[in-house]
Amino acid sequence: MEYGQHGESLFSLAFYRRKEAAELYLAVSGEKELRTETLRIASAGDGLWLEAEGRPTVVAAHYMNLLGESLSLPWSWMLPAGHFPAACPPNSGGISAPKIRRVVFYSGGSQDPDETVLDLYGEEKQPAVLAVNIGGGSGSRLLEESRRLQEYGCFVDEVKNGLRQGLGPERAVKRAAAWGTEHHMLKDLLEERGCEVRDLILRQYEAESSVVREKKLSYAAGMTAGMLRGEAEGMARLLLGILEGFGPVPSWLEETLSQERNCRRLQDWGIAASRSGCLEEFLRRAALDGGERN
Repeated sequence: MEYGQHGESLFSLAFYRRKEAAELYLAVSGEKELRTETLRIASAGDGLWLEAEGRPTVVAAHYMNLLGESLSLPWSWMLPAGHFPAACPPNSGGISAPKIRRVVFYSGGSQDPDETVLDLYGEEKQPAVLAVNIGGGSGSRLLEESRRLQEYGCFVDEVKNGLRQGLGPERAVKRAAAWGTEHHMLKDLLEERGCEVRDLILRQYEAESSVVREKKLSYAAGMTAGMLRGEAEGMARLLLGILEGFGPVPSWLEETLSQERNCRRLQDWGIAASRSGCLEEFLRRAALDGGERN
């Protein structure tokens, strides 16, 4: 694996040693055994690509969720379809992989599900993604099968603890690094590449802050303008624009929005959209299902 390139993440850096990468591969792929020396490892955007000849290819990424957004996460941002073609992994020379298994790890809380299957792309060539909670003392089976993943999840949780206590990102990372070294949580990585770890976490913090801030500001500004004009139609158009950011909007939902004239209901739906990371989550939060309002 080559480090130092744009798009590198702490997650990919944490599995820089072949032993830990192979352990993660086995946990995610479901394979029983693997000749470690045959595993090919590459960074892909902010994710990790693990390929073994004749076996499933694993594409994994992690969202630290440093701001504590729970399940309101930009799933498609973490594993964008364009970055991971279904048949040809990076530098494969066009050799088809038997299957690609995609997993997004996120640092949620104990109240969040351990594992959730997400259909982000709605296309046969883009298989469903498994979202796995590795934070807040979750009991995911993958944590039991990968010691490194356990260490990584605990370390990120410690960073989040510092942020919740108001330490600020730099102090929170510094304290977490000291804690990790003392408790052997990514100790080797912290001792060998501590400055790089710090920089990657701070970059992730800024990226998450930007995503959350832009979504909330965009919604708040547009919704306020719509309410001042008293235009339900304008609010519906704004809401539709937000939802289109998740992907294609079903015709029944577009019709429901265009016909709604209750500004309060549109406001509630807008709030639901601002707290959602995908269309399915919005429908659940807004109590909309199959074109019928509950």
